[in-house]
Order: sequence, then structure tokens, then C-alpha cells
Amino acid sequence: MPPKRIFISADHGLAIVYFLQSDVVKTLLDQGIEVVLLTDDALKEQVMSWFQRPGLIIEGLRLAQARAYEKT
Repeated sequence: MPPKRIFISADHGLAIVYFLQSDVVKTLLDQGIEVVLLTDDALKEQVMSWFQRPGLIIEGLRLAQARAYEKT
């Protein structure tokens, strides 16, 4: 059975930091649940360098591509 996965969308720097420092993320990861954080593309690399941990996946929201797609 594949691991359970939760998706969190957060694009504000402090919200991301507070969330990733909370016991919520630690508890989910300790239970074997993958946490996928969707954040602003400009913040992705920085957040990855601060909070790298097995089971935590950080992806960009790709808002520029979404806006371009919306206009087509």
C-alpha cells in the first residue's frame, strides 16, 4: 500500500516557517505520512535548505504557468 500523503498550500514566508516548525509536521512524518508543501516558486529552494527531512516534499505552486494557461 502506498504511503498516505497530505498536501499543504502555503505561500507566505512566516506561515510556512511556523507550520514547518510545529509539531503537526513532525507528528505526520513520524507516522509515515508524506507531507507535500506547495509554496511560491521563489521560496522553494530556501525552504528546502531550511527544512529538509525525509517524507517532506516541497514543490512550487507554478503560479506563472497557471496564469498563462488561464489566458489560453
